Amino acid sequence: MESLRKEFEALLSQPTLQQRGHQLWEKLAFEGTTNPLAVVLGCFIMRTAQMGVQVDEKVLRSFWPEELQHEVLLKFQQEEAEAETTFLELLPRCAESMIAAITSDKANKVDDVGDDIMPLHVPDWLTQWIEAKISKPSKKDAPRTLHVSDCSDPAVANLLSGSYRSSEPHHGKTVYIKPALEGSPEVSLYFWSDSSNCSGWWFGLAVGGDDVIAFHPDTTRNEPPESGWHVPFNGQVDPNFQVSFRSKPSSSDWIGVDMSKDAT
Repeated sequence: MESLRKEFEALLSQPTLQQRGHQLWEKLAFEGTTNPLAVVLGCFIMRTAQMGVQVDEKVLRSFWPEELQHEVLLKFQQEEAEAETTFLELLPRCAESMIAAITSDKANKVDDVGDDIMPLHVPDWLTQWIEAKISKPSKKDAPRTLHVSDCSDPAVANLLSGSYRSSEPHHGKTVYIKPALEGSPEVSLYFWSDSSNCSGWWFGLAVGGDDVIAFHPDTTRNEPPESGWHVPFNGQVDPNFQVSFRSKPSSSDWIGVDMSKDAT
């Protein structure tokens, strides 16, 4: 293990890091790798496997939380010079995370291998990060309008029903926001992804906040599902609750008035 640790520490020295980092970037970029940082981390893990060294996955993953993974993916969608800068800035973190993961107390207790000790292969969360892709939105695409209607609970319907405008992505997928109206707060529809059973689409008063109203467990779609929502979030599926898209926003989208209905 000591020789492997020295290998990783050597990578942190300058100018070795910049030289090797630039060479790695050119090679991986030429091959069309969308997430070169995750690929490098995967190579480091396979190196530890070749050396027969134990890795504490809990320690390793603590260096790469979900938010940082998504942030890295978004930065790699930028212009090549900016993407390479991101790669070189975070490359030391790859070596540092491996050093911490192979020198932890748990990793060194070979006779007491627990669930947190990684088998000698690339873990699933890293494989998913390597393969993950985030499409760059076209500048020609107009903001989309999402409409919510027909909730069985009148109180929830009053809170959630209406039109939502697209906003900046969260965890790799577009957030939709219903502006605050008189007597009704702003509501966000967003995607959440982590290792718990909370992954899926959420309606809440703030992105990632504690005040949530409805939930859909789907994690495969790039857009919110039209039906199958749990309303409330911990209740049964509401068969009447509907989410739909309109290609063009109506004049009333942001004022909460349905102009298509006859005035009384």
